[in-house]
Amino acid sequence: MVLLLTGVSRAHAAPGDVVWSDSRLPGRATAGALARQGLVVVSSADPSAPGLVIRIYDPADGTLRREHVIDKQVTPARQALIRGGMVIVLVRKMLEKPAPEPPAIENRLLAVHLATGRVRWQRSLGLHPEYDYPDRPVSIAAFGHRVYVSNEGGAALALDSRSGRVLWRDRREGVAAIAARRGQVMVVGSETPALGWPRLFVRMLDAESGRVRWEDEDDLGSPLGAFASTVAFADEHVVVGGWVNRTSPAYDGDYYDDPLLLAYDAQSGVRQWAMEAYLANDERVHRVLTHEGRVFALIDVKGSWRLEAHDAQSGSVVWQSELLLIDSAVAEPVITGDALYLACDPFEYPATLVAGGIEADDGAVGWTTAAEGYPIFYSASALAADDERLYVLGSAWDAQRGPYQAIWAHALR
Repeated sequence: MVLLLTGVSRAHAAPGDVVWSDSRLPGRATAGALARQGLVVVSSADPSAPGLVIRIYDPADGTLRREHVIDKQVTPARQALIRGGMVIVLVRKMLEKPAPEPPAIENRLLAVHLATGRVRWQRSLGLHPEYDYPDRPVSIAAFGHRVYVSNEGGAALALDSRSGRVLWRDRREGVAAIAARRGQVMVVGSETPALGWPRLFVRMLDAESGRVRWEDEDDLGSPLGAFASTVAFADEHVVVGGWVNRTSPAYDGDYYDDPLLLAYDAQSGVRQWAMEAYLANDERVHRVLTHEGRVFALIDVKGSWRLEAHDAQSGSVVWQSELLLIDSAVAEPVITGDALYLACDPFEYPATLVAGGIEADDGAVGWTTAAEGYPIFYSASALAADDERLYVLGSAWDAQRGPYQAIWAHALR
């Protein structure tokens, strides 16, 4: 059952209007991407049990074109990308151990052919560590026929996207995020030396060989350490986001986190600017995105979220959005056209809030919309977008049907 909601036809839809939705299938959508074959949705077969399903929709009207049931023993995560007629998906598999040891969780990459549903290759990334601070989720980037990924040890690998063959490994551990473009691969993270506090590191690697072109590391003068969590290219710059753990000037004598942005010249590695907000408010830069000379930072504020934009050349603050997402789980934001889009699940009411058309110049929110509320509970896992529509992917739950996959397509113009 594909629903055309709110009585809006596609020809007369205003920005933000839901032009179609699909909430008829079991599972939970965890990731999505646009491919030549259509909107590719990565979903679990059942939210309460393992199982990987790939579904391909017509982006215009939500018609289900194909469904591939891939593996009943793995659970999909929120990372997926399209390469060469395949979707490459991060999955997790539970490995039983002899009692009384708890089971282990293995992370893997699976490459699935979109036309046939056949698994072309898979690559183990190792066992998920039981204790890991800060949390370092597996990071994936791609350019051309190469996929760059961090394994569970926090080291970067380059894989041939067609075969899964390992092309090179960077031995430095602690990687938290990877970004790639022609000839260049950036890896950032943090590492604690034998004697000392955690230091963030930034490494530019040659995309072909994995050779280090330049690197930097710094604790930002903090005896408690500095951490990098995200990275993006901005023309001739590389922008790194993270946080610094501080003890002063704390008003309560406790330690806290300051949000941090650093920019480097991509060729030389010379640091261009650094921005740290001395707020004593436990804030961390969770994600950076870049577009047309702007750096957009999504900042975690004790489980709530705010947005701000900086000039990529100078680091100066361009705007700080008044949109504050209180006590929310948030899907990764996307940029399409000249605007930013995000979705969150505020804990105070059972609806997914979508904020769209956030202007790059001033941060003004173009529109917001919420999924239906009680008695149906919704959550969003991921976003995808093309020139015409924003796709919100997640799940829904009600007492009669239980959990099921939910997708909304919002008009962008």
